[in-house]
Amino acid sequence: MNPRLASVNGVGIAHYVRGAGPPALFIMGLGGRATDWNERFLGAVARRFEVITFDNRGTGASDRPPGEYTLELMADEAVGVLDALSRPRALLRGTTPVPRLTVSSRRRKTAVCETVRSGGQVDERSVSP
Repeated sequence: MNPRLASVNGVGIAHYVRGAGPPALFIMGLGGRATDWNERFLGAVARRFEVITFDNRGTGASDRPPGEYTLELMADEAVGVLDALSRPRALLRGTTPVPRLTVSSRRRKTAVCETVRSGGQVDERSVSP
């Protein structure tokens, strides 16, 4: 799958979209890439959701700018990917505190709703317009 590139604060963030339905943004931890997610899991989720994954700054096909890489920057970039796709809200799944930080991102405070973690299952009830 070829990445799309979103420019977020001048940094190119590579992201990938598959499936159809309510958007679900998958956020890998610091230094993580979109390909670090389990393909089988994402394929199953993509049967009911539009699955959005991305390469964090400095990884995969995303830009590698100099300077500090912080969770706040990662949160802004996650919201920036949603902005580039014109998705005002998305279900979130992450491996770090980034989903909580994304909710309070400087870019858009009400951008997303956080997933309910229930044994690794994506909880569709948390997707709301």
